[in-house]
Formats: sequence, structure tokens, C-alpha cells
Amino acid sequence: MRTHERRLTPRDMEILNFVYRYRVGTEEMLAEQVFSDKDSWSNIRRVLRRLERRGLLRRESWGKGFGYYILTPRGCRVLGMSPQTPRPQTEQSLPVVLAVAYYCVRHREERLTAKEFAELYPSLWQPGMRSSNYVLVDTPNDLKLEMLLVDRGGAARRVRSRVRRAIKQRSVLPDFVALMEIGRFRLNVLTATTEQCDKVYRQLDKESFAPVEVVSTVVPEVAQLLLLRK
Repeated sequence: MRTHERRLTPRDMEILNFVYRYRVGTEEMLAEQVFSDKDSWSNIRRVLRRLERRGLLRRESWGKGFGYYILTPRGCRVLGMSPQTPRPQTEQSLPVVLAVAYYCVRHREERLTAKEFAELYPSLWQPGMRSSNYVLVDTPNDLKLEMLLVDRGGAARRVRSRVRRAIKQRSVLPDFVALMEIGRFRLNVLTATTEQCDKVYRQLDKESFAPVEVVSTVVPEVAQLLLLRK
């Protein structure tokens, strides 16, 4: 086993697994997810820099003062996967992956990777249908499959059509229809601000999506990112 692999701590592996699962990782979300309250910011940054020096993580910058980490091909090998070069994040994709990651950290949920979803629920999966932003949510009534849609701050009326389209696409699968009919599938629209969230709800109120529950959640960190330009 190579030296950089032999010396990795359980916390190092947790960091690498987190960045793999969410495709990105910021200091703030890793501090909340992986480190303890006793860890200083200097210690957190020291650990991340060490993983970066070993070629397991790579730090990317977006705008002024905003940075995030991605997994390198070597990092993939350490996790037992074939080495992959991450696709570069764009102005459209970065807010989406960050919104999903921040939401899951804040609400103690875990995003299912597309591979996990296809293996766990083959009857709910088909080629060409997005399956990378699902979480399993334990509600007071039952365990629900929740699909995350990210609103990047455009016209709220577009969200309604996106919700309608997502439900229609999944209605071709009998097991998905059954899941909807027993109230165990819901859509969660992630927005950047309370104002946008209110607009989304006003649009959603104009149409019934029953028996599918549709909710909206504010992820304030995304608002900061939308103000930046690379």
C-alpha cells in the first residue's frame, strides 16, 4: 500500500467520501459534517491542505474569495474506485451541487449517488432519467423518497413546470406511480432566499400535484454564490 494511503486517518477517509458523494466540499460544510466543535479553523484548513498536497483533493476557486474542494483521480483510487477526472463545475452546475450538499449537511440527510439509487431501487430507475439528487427522509408518517430540485433564482413560474415535468417523467414507471399514490414520494425545491421561496410557493399553489407532496427549503449559502462570477 502506498504511503499516502497507509497514513490516512478515519477522518481523512470521511472527508474523501463526503467530497465524492457531493462532488464538492467547502471548509464550512466539512467543518460541520466531519470535524468537531473543538477543531479550530486553522486545524481544519491544515488537514485539507495536507490532503491536497498528497494529491487526493484539489482546491478550485470561484469568484473572489470562494473556494471548494473536489476529488482527484488519486482520491478515487484511495476510495477503491476507478480514477476519474471530475467534470469542471459551471455557472449552472455549481449552485446545484452546493445547494444539495448544504441542504443535506444542515438537515442531516444523505444524498444517494446515481449508482446507489440504481442499485437500491432498480424499478425506480431508467436510463436518461436524472437519479443523482435523491435523499431518504424519515418523516413522522413514514420514510419518504425525496427528490431535490434546485432553483437558481430565475422566474418562479418555471419551477412549477419543472415540478410538473419531473412527476410526469416518473409516472411512466409503475413502481414510481405506486410510491406516489401512497404518499411516499415528494419534491423539495431548494431556493436561495426566503423571498424566492415565497414566490415558489405562490406558483405551486396555482396547481395541484397530489398525491405528490411538493415543498420548498431555503439554502442561504447559494445566494452568496449567485452574486459571484468566475
